[in-house]
Amino acid sequence: MHSPDVAEDLVQDVFWRVWRRWHELDAQGNIRAYLYAATRTRALDYLASAEADARRRERYEAPGLASEPDAVIDEDPQLTTERLSEAIGRVLAAMPPRQRQVAALRLRDGMSMAAIAAQLRISPRTVEVHLARATRALRDQLPRLLEP
Repeated sequence: MHSPDVAEDLVQDVFWRVWRRWHELDAQGNIRAYLYAATRTRALDYLASAEADARRRERYEAPGLASEPDAVIDEDPQLTTERLSEAIGRVLAAMPPRQRQVAALRLRDGMSMAAIAAQLRISPRTVEVHLARATRALRDQLPRLLEP
């Protein structure tokens, strides 16, 4: 681990898991080897999760913003907001009705997935699917619509 704090947290997590499952463990075995293997496995899981998070962030970052943080998008901020709102509206209008409704509740009203599911009387998994499709449509179509 690159951080002593993260390493300490992982070791503490392993000890906590051992403590909770102590009655299931074979106390006659080599506990030192078990602790080493459990800690190693936990560290590898943490690194894999961190790597997946980094890939996810990279995939969903707005194009151009991460590589050029000081780039000027438009000189008139109101025009940029209006263009962006119009482009989002066009993408939403092209969506199926339920997907558009879910996306609007999430984007416009800032509702949680659980609240959307309860309001529309659909499963949270259905809300996730609609939001994933809406996000994909926005990510694919917005850059083209915002080109000068």
